[in-house]
Amino acid sequence: MREFKFRGYHLSTRTMLQEAVTGDVFRWYQDGQELAIMQYIGIKDKNGVEIYDGDNVKFQVANSTPPDKFQDTVRYSELNAQFQLGLFSFRMVYTSSLEVIGNIHQNPGLIQD
Repeated sequence: MREFKFRGYHLSTRTMLQEAVTGDVFRWYQDGQELAIMQYIGIKDKNGVEIYDGDNVKFQVANSTPPDKFQDTVRYSELNAQFQLGLFSFRMVYTSSLEVIGNIHQNPGLIQD
């Protein structure tokens, strides 16, 4: 079963807040903190770093020779009801190649739309 974890980016102090206890982020949000909330997607990158919605990631796509290399932002697709990297689902990606290189809040210009 997948872990449900969240983190929050505090917009006014520009700091990333990691939960010590499940539910911390929502408690901070209800207390009036200006937070962008990000969900853990249940996968770690090749360095053991947890991947969250909004993380910028380098990766290789399967079924191409040699494997194509890409960078994109993890987003939840309402249409497909899953987390994706741009147009790629995680089923199309070599998970052993995933590497978090930043996130949309602390590194906004890292990935070009």
